[in-house]
Amino acid sequence: MAGCMITNEINKKPHGMMADVEQTQIRMSGRCSAFLNERKMDATFGLLTALELLGITTPWLRAAYSRWEKDRYLQIIADSRGMRYAEKHRYGVAYYTMNVPIHRVEVSPGIYCTDPVCTWFMMARFVSLDYLVALGDAILGPNNRLSELGLHYELEDFISYIEEVEQWTADPSHSRKRAPRGIGECRLAIELMRQRVESPQESIVRIDVLMKHGLPEPKINYVVNLENGHTARLDMAYPQWKIAIEYDGKQHEESWEEDNLRRNKLAELGWAIIVVTRADVATPEAQLACAYRIAARIEERTHEPMPVFADGYTTEELAMVVSGKPVRPRKWRRKRGMGKREVA
Repeated sequence: MAGCMITNEINKKPHGMMADVEQTQIRMSGRCSAFLNERKMDATFGLLTALELLGITTPWLRAAYSRWEKDRYLQIIADSRGMRYAEKHRYGVAYYTMNVPIHRVEVSPGIYCTDPVCTWFMMARFVSLDYLVALGDAILGPNNRLSELGLHYELEDFISYIEEVEQWTADPSHSRKRAPRGIGECRLAIELMRQRVESPQESIVRIDVLMKHGLPEPKINYVVNLENGHTARLDMAYPQWKIAIEYDGKQHEESWEEDNLRRNKLAELGWAIIVVTRADVATPEAQLACAYRIAARIEERTHEPMPVFADGYTTEELAMVVSGKPVRPRKWRRKRGMGKREVA
């Protein structure tokens, strides 16, 4: 669980998710090394293979590409469409041509992959906009292994790469007739990406539960000072109302006592903790119900109506709203029991 953490070290990382990412990274590095040694060739790994080599949590794929998780081919960025595709079944690799500037990094001796921002751009055509945002958050956030590779990225790096792609596309020598697929989604995703997010699930809660339904954007990884020099780091928070939103994922039994201690200490300071689970984000109906629950708690604190958009924004529309562009009006209503009247 990312959750609210009490620690003397504000940047301390949870062990479970990072341990899984590290093991995946080690296994993928071994597979790539074995392939390169057998084939005696230079290669640039990309897409899911690159993400695993970089120690970044992989996103959910669009249904048309869900087979990638099952096939588990090593994914290589080809120099041209003339690469031999017969190697897919013989060596367990798949080649992809990406007509964009290729930036690559050496993740271990002799093993190269596309860098995180280049990989993010390439993934845009294979994931939904929500998960493109979550992937960007993962690259910008603390729960990856990029620092161990000497890599660090800011939002400006993503903007710069998109500008480079646009300039590259406009160059007649590259013989492109249109912008590469996914560039529009990347422009939208940048509007919603944030730093310090600790898990993709937190990204989904922020976007699909809160912001799409008209609730204010929360502070991310907000730090509360406790007694004796301790701090509590909250997944998401509305500090003006002392409301914390905590995503509870897979739990280890031994963490319950610690979680209760954290929440009790925060409650003593007047904080309300709202726990969001996997079930709360599983369907649009569940997300709306969760948004109502959070809005009700805000109303308890403010004694004022908190509008909830029952007909929520799409992710594309939300990105436009955040960037200040107009979208069609949304209806909002107050759930029965939240106030004296319900607005359709």
